[in-house]
Amino acid sequence: MALLSPRVPRLPLAAHSAGAGVGSLLCCGRVAASAARCQVTASGSVAAGSSSSSELEAIRWGSAKLQGAREEMEDEVVLRPDSLLHGFSFAAVLDGHAGFSTVQFLRDELFKECAAALDGGAVLNTKNLEAITDSIRRAFATMDANLSTWLQQMDKEDDSGATATALFLRNDVLVVSHIGDSCLQVISRGGRPQSLTNFHRPYGNNKTSLEEVKRIRAAGGWIRDGRVCGDISVSRAFGDIRFKTRKNEMLVKGVKEGRWTEKFVS
Repeated sequence: MALLSPRVPRLPLAAHSAGAGVGSLLCCGRVAASAARCQVTASGSVAAGSSSSSELEAIRWGSAKLQGAREEMEDEVVLRPDSLLHGFSFAAVLDGHAGFSTVQFLRDELFKECAAALDGGAVLNTKNLEAITDSIRRAFATMDANLSTWLQQMDKEDDSGATATALFLRNDVLVVSHIGDSCLQVISRGGRPQSLTNFHRPYGNNKTSLEEVKRIRAAGGWIRDGRVCGDISVSRAFGDIRFKTRKNEMLVKGVKEGRWTEKFVS
């Protein structure tokens, strides 16, 4: 999570950006599961980079992680406040499922792939939203292809996947990109909270969900009980190669498990 320094007045933001308001990060609450663990990264600061105002000195950042009742922590936070992306800092929240392998790969590689696609931050510096969008989409697609190859080469079958929200932040610009139901929910604009992401889920009556259902069916998939192929309740994710490069194996396995019939598969 990144916050503008409370010592600094707010400045107008670029038309395609959203501002991060002053606030604090708190990790607390009642936890029912005894296995739950909470980890907090202490806040720090980073130079804000080029600015139209010398008064805007720094961006404060911090993170918190909470493990639920699962056997291992499947989520990760990546903070690169020292990244040399033309004054932009990088942060990402990786929300894993069915294991940690996909999150591990993204933790180590996602920033590097995004930085390369954005020409070391030069594309971000143009404030050309179309060019930025194309670059990040290309980075995400390349990332998923490389991840799929890596997962297929593992000694044992790995069904892990992860949703993600990545952001590039400078004092005057915030670029957010996400996949799945990982989200950036609370940003202050004029003192009011604003959601910057829409869940990619195969259920619901909102525009994004209806588009996702249409896309899945067009690709030959189906929705059962709000889950893609009756399996997973998020419609976009890194990894999850059983839906991508191992679809036939997934269908055969489903027959053996009694989830569907051979006639259905045909």
